[in-house]
Amino acid sequence: MSDPLELTRRRFLGQMTTGMTGLALSRLLMSDLSAALPPGTHFAPKAKQVLQIFCPGAASHIDLWDHKPLLEKYDGTPLPGPVEVTFQGKN
Repeated sequence: MSDPLELTRRRFLGQMTTGMTGLALSRLLMSDLSAALPPGTHFAPKAKQVLQIFCPGAASHIDLWDHKPLLEKYDGTPLPGPVEVTFQGKN
C-alpha cells in the first residue's frame, strides 16, 4: 500500500491536469458570465487610496462608543487606589 502523502510523478501530473482543467473551465464560465453583466460601476470611485489601520489587542468598538454615565459622574476626580504602571507584567 502506498503512502497517500507521497508525491509521485503520476500523481503530480494527474493533479496538475485536474488543476489546469479547472482553471480552463472557470475561464470559459467567467467569459459567458461577464458578457451578461453590465460594464463598469454605477458611480465613479472618489477615493484614490485607502489606509487600513489594524490594532491587534485594541479595545472593542462596542466598549469605546457606548454611553458610559459613570465617566460623567467621576469626571475630574482622582482614580481610587494606588497608581500602578506596568508593561507586560511587573516592572
